[in-house]
Amino acid sequence: MSDSWAAALRASLLQQAAASNEDGPVVLQPSAGLRQGSGVGDAGSGVGPRAGGAGAADGAESAGGAQLLLASQAGDVPTLLRLLADGAPAGAADAEGTTALHLAIESGHLAAAAALLSHRPSPAPLAAADAEGWRALHFAAHRGCAAAVRLCLERGADPHAATRSGCTAAHIAAHGGHADALAVLLSAAAGALACAANAAAQQPLHLAAQEGHAAVVRLLLSSGAPAEAAAGGGAPGGGGPRGAATRPTAAPRAPPPA
Repeated sequence: MSDSWAAALRASLLQQAAASNEDGPVVLQPSAGLRQGSGVGDAGSGVGPRAGGAGAADGAESAGGAQLLLASQAGDVPTLLRLLADGAPAGAADAEGTTALHLAIESGHLAAAAALLSHRPSPAPLAAADAEGWRALHFAAHRGCAAAVRLCLERGADPHAATRSGCTAAHIAAHGGHADALAVLLSAAAGALACAANAAAQQPLHLAAQEGHAAVVRLLLSSGAPAEAAAGGGAPGGGGPRGAATRPTAAPRAPPPA
């Protein structure tokens, strides 16, 4: 690829990402695989978290575990600490694998997440994944919270870990337009994350441009994402099933039976 052609493509990406999205997501051309309705995060993709309230805590007999899930989602740190002191497992999870840490981060409660990660002798496991392969770092990226992303990375989260659909936290942050969270991720592993492809052969750059996130497109291009990749990735029917990089917010959890 000539330097002039690459420069023109980079400029085109930025122009498309900055365009108005009133009529739907920006579609990269000439890639046929990023049309509206085929990309990561499509409605009806079946990747949302528990939308109907709490599942059973891991070990359904554990009232303490169920209460810990509630306290984590509510950000009730005093109750969370009391439950941990009374023996509730920091790694408590519901029947579909959503952990207390996932709920704390998904709900924006950084203090609760830090408390779970700081519990001794058994802190909340960062590598625990729910039924769709989402880990704490993925939820932090989806929330767009740079501080939560930083906390997970500082405690040892793998920035390259992917969901079942092959999305890294960088894909999720890029799709959501979360430039600050993405910048923290790229500082941990810029080259590899900027160029990583999901199961649909989409890189974070594809998703950012498709959704019209100009600041994220600029960040990815400056971090080494190849502009020319946008012209060839994600063809329909190739690269595996389309997975979601977005999730609806989980419903508030009902208290466990007395």
